[in-house]
Amino acid sequence: MRRKNKETEKSIPSIIRTHKIRIYPNKHNQEVFQKYYDYQRSVWNRAIDERNSQYKIYKEMKATGLYSQKELNKNYFPSTNNLRKMEKFDWENNFNSKVREVQFDNLCKAWNNYFNPNMPNHQKPKYKKKKEIENHKKLALRRVRTKGKWLFLPKSQKSKPEYRFTKIKMAEELRFNGRVLDDFSVSVKNNKWYVTIVVETPLEEKIAISKQSTGIDVNVGSIDYLKNDGLNKEYDKFYLLPKSLLRQYDKIKYYSKVISKKRNKNPYYIHSKSYHETITKLNNAYTKAYNIQEANLNNIVKYFFDNYNRIVIEDLDVNSMKMNKRLCKSLHRNAFGRFKQKMINKAGEYNVEFLLANRYFPSTQTCSECGHIKTGDEKLFLWGDKYGNDHDTYVCYHCGTIQDRTENAILNLNYYGK
Repeated sequence: MRRKNKETEKSIPSIIRTHKIRIYPNKHNQEVFQKYYDYQRSVWNRAIDERNSQYKIYKEMKATGLYSQKELNKNYFPSTNNLRKMEKFDWENNFNSKVREVQFDNLCKAWNNYFNPNMPNHQKPKYKKKKEIENHKKLALRRVRTKGKWLFLPKSQKSKPEYRFTKIKMAEELRFNGRVLDDFSVSVKNNKWYVTIVVETPLEEKIAISKQSTGIDVNVGSIDYLKNDGLNKEYDKFYLLPKSLLRQYDKIKYYSKVISKKRNKNPYYIHSKSYHETITKLNNAYTKAYNIQEANLNNIVKYFFDNYNRIVIEDLDVNSMKMNKRLCKSLHRNAFGRFKQKMINKAGEYNVEFLLANRYFPSTQTCSECGHIKTGDEKLFLWGDKYGNDHDTYVCYHCGTIQDRTENAILNLNYYGK
């Protein structure tokens, strides 16, 4: 009977959710966190040295030709198991042993990603400096426990009292019911503390209210979509830059200018109290801008999946588009990459047909009436076309249709895959 229960539990579809909650550690816990941050940085830097020395030995042993590849990988290649051989000092017993394990795992993943041809932008693992992580600290641990609004962090059995965490108050209870996974992290930004807990919850597929289809065209400043795909087609848009967000960007611009001017006039300004106060205000403005953006994107994504049974969006190559100096700032503020990722993540929760149009699908150049694709001199560019039509007007020189460029692209996306 137990085996059957386990099999049924495994067969139930589940989804991984993360919940980021603000926490309020007391002075003692903050001091313990600081010790853990320093220890985590120390383990990472020593692990890089250990990895480099092990890899050097691995290459020497491989050159001898006396060992098989299996033996080399087991005994000499700098994997997580071999990194555990790194010397452990007595004072390290004051810290939870999972800190070492997590750092070894992260370092091996970082090196694998660096050599992965599918991740060309991934940087080589570097040593961590105290000054670099001072503004945004993150502690990765395992085995967390919550009870109501209280958080209980793991302790080392051999640790002294000044290295042990006491219970920490959370701003809210854990929202999701399910199995709390081992991995979690505690971060601090702008003197505000947060815990990120990972929960595996059973998947309950949601069904959209209507059976309508929509195509989504992402533009600078707005997300345009087909509101009604019936005979009388209706179009609508969501604005990505609300006034509250623009106000935060104005603050960011103002505080950045203040810091830059005063720092240029007086090099010792960075040691003043005024400088640190202005930096705090700047960081708070960045945080508020990010939170407003996140809330706006979450509402937009939820609307699409609640109201449409079939959704098609463009697979924009955001990284390549950011190479354009004129578009880089706008793309960052509109958060195209985050919007696409949120749509992909949300698709797993809904019983909805979700399509990501091919990156090279010519939605802007194709006529939604006759299917003619513009090529060569006929193409529509950011400045318009060679016949004097502006960027917002699509003129088909095959069937004579004249329509709005955005609406034409939305219809093409809506027809994609049908």
